[in-house]
Amino acid sequence: MSKNKRVKVYLRIKPTKKDPTLTFAVPQVQTFEVKDSQTLVTRSLKDSVIHEFQFTKIFSGTASQEDIYTECVHDLVKGFINGQNCLLFAYGTSSAGKTYTIQGTSQEPGIIPRAINVLFNSIRGKQSQTCRLKPELVNLVVELDDKAVHQEIAYKQQIMSWSQDKYHVLSGSQVSEASSDKCSEYTSTSIDSQVPDFVSNTFRDMQVQLNNSSLVSVEGKEVVFSVWVSFAEVYNENVYDLLEPVGRRNHRRQNLSLGEDNKGQVYIKGLRHICVNSADEAYQVMLYGQHNLKFAPTALNIVSSRSHCIFTVKLLQHAKCEHPKFVHVSMFSFCDLAGAERAKRTQNVGERLKESQNINTSLLVLGRC
Repeated sequence: MSKNKRVKVYLRIKPTKKDPTLTFAVPQVQTFEVKDSQTLVTRSLKDSVIHEFQFTKIFSGTASQEDIYTECVHDLVKGFINGQNCLLFAYGTSSAGKTYTIQGTSQEPGIIPRAINVLFNSIRGKQSQTCRLKPELVNLVVELDDKAVHQEIAYKQQIMSWSQDKYHVLSGSQVSEASSDKCSEYTSTSIDSQVPDFVSNTFRDMQVQLNNSSLVSVEGKEVVFSVWVSFAEVYNENVYDLLEPVGRRNHRRQNLSLGEDNKGQVYIKGLRHICVNSADEAYQVMLYGQHNLKFAPTALNIVSSRSHCIFTVKLLQHAKCEHPKFVHVSMFSFCDLAGAERAKRTQNVGERLKESQNINTSLLVLGRC
C-alpha cells in the first residue's frame, strides 16, 4: 500500500500521577521503554516476555494538545477542506485520556475544537448564507424548499438556546427532566459545569493564538461551502442520535438502524444533520450532543464513557451559483471510542458490567477489521 493509504497509528503516553483513589498498584519496575520516536518496548511483569511495537510516532507525556493536532490532524483537515474523506478515532483502555485528546477542556482544547476552528477560518468569506443544500445518505445532496430551510434553522436555534440557558437550567428544578433518560447514578460530563465559560471564551482565545500557518488554502476562488454536523452514539450495540431533543422522564430514545446506498456504502438511517455557520455554533451543537452521552462512574474513571460516539462534519462545496448542478461532499468523522475494561479493575456489576461486556465485544470486532 502507498503511504497515503496506510492507517497511521499514533501513541500518546499518559503521564503517571500518584493518585490515592486508584484501586490498583502502580508497578514499581519499568514496564515499557520508548526505544525511539516510533518504537515501544514492553516487558511483562509475570514472565519477563518482551514485545516490540511500531507506531507512526510516539508522543511522550509532555506533549501538548497543539503538538498532537499539528502532527496528527492538520494534514487531514487540509485534505478534508480540499475534498477528501477522513476518519480519526481514539482507541485505548478506560481512563487513558481519549476524550481529553479528542475534545479537551476550556484551558486545553482538543482535536475537534482545533479542527473546526481551522476549518471555519479557512473557508471564511466563502460560506453559503443559507441551509438550502443538505447532505443525504453518504454523499448525496438534496435541495430544500423554504419551509424545510425554516425548520432546519428553527431546530438549530433550539440547540443554541439550550447552550446559552444551560447554566440556568442546571441550577433549577428542571435538572431531572433535562437528563431524565439517565439512571440516577449517571453523571454529566466534567465539561458541563464549564459550559458558559467554554462556549463564550474557548474559540475566541484560540482564534487569537492561531497563526496564519495553521490555515488551509482553499483550491478554487469561485466556490461556496456549507458545513453540516451530526453526532451519533453506539450504546449497548444500539445506535442513537445524540442531537434529537432531550427526552423527559421514561422517554425511550429511538434506536436507529444502518442502511446501504446503491454503492454499498453504510450510513445511519434518520441521523439528524445540523447546518452550522461558525466554529462556535459547531461546538455548541457538540456540547448539546455530549450532554446526551451515556456516562457513569467506575473505579477507574468517575466520568467513564459507556458508549462509542461519532461526531461527523460534512463539507459541501459547489460553484458560486443559486442552483448548482454538481456538489462535492467530503466527510470528516471523529470517533471517541469507549475504553476497554477489566471487571476486576473497574469493579463493575449489573448494568455497568453489561456495558463493559458490550464495549469489549465491539472493540474486539474493531481489532479484527
